[in-house]
Amino acid sequence: MPVLLSEAVRTLLSGDTLSWAKFGDFKGGNIQLASAGARRLAHFLLSCDQSKVAGANEELFDGGLKWRLARAVDGQLEYRHEQRMVQFQDLAAATQLVLETEKNATASVNVNLTPEWRLESHTTLSRS
Repeated sequence: MPVLLSEAVRTLLSGDTLSWAKFGDFKGGNIQLASAGARRLAHFLLSCDQSKVAGANEELFDGGLKWRLARAVDGQLEYRHEQRMVQFQDLAAATQLVLETEKNATASVNVNLTPEWRLESHTTLSRS
């Protein structure tokens, strides 16, 4: 019996096991998104532009994470993917649209040595 896409999505996002029978040359099987994190990722990807998901477009995962380990150590991770049109005055002889792509990743780790002293580090990786 065929499974509707909406039924398969509902089953996976609920954490239940989705099973299917052998069909033609395709084997039967099952899958379960057992962790809440896996279900959140699946929900996020299903809500995105499907052409970006299928093309593994890095724009989907722009964002950052601030973290803290007790009171002594904290930091931040951030990723940004930008795509923009080149200024027309820079394209004197261009006959087609030109896009610039830039990827930036930053990370910082900070350590509180004493109540008065704090060691801060920061690094940035950029790729155009």
